[in-house]
Amino acid sequence: SQAGRIFLVPVASVISFRADQKYVRMVYEQENQLSESLIDESLKTLEQEFSADFARIHRNSLVRMDRIEIFERANGGQYHVTLQGSDHALPVSRRHLSALKQRLQH
Repeated sequence: SQAGRIFLVPVASVISFRADQKYVRMVYEQENQLSESLIDESLKTLEQEFSADFARIHRNSLVRMDRIEIFERANGGQYHVTLQGSDHALPVSRRHLSALKQRLQH
């Protein structure tokens, strides 16, 4: 909600959820542009609810599987994903790496 307004975002347009202090920042596509909103929901709850379409890549990030455009290993061994429509890479933690690799292979 923004300034007391509540608006509904279809989950199909959401590309990622990222923890941001005590809120979660939801990044979604609206009219071919990325928008962001803060939501009052835990990543754990969102992960359980949307596990079919989203993958945990880090303790603070959930991403939509079908929006992963680039999955790469950077210098120093850290893996990153870049989502369609986004120009910045999100880190993949070692803890979530093997599960993500498995899901990407199916």
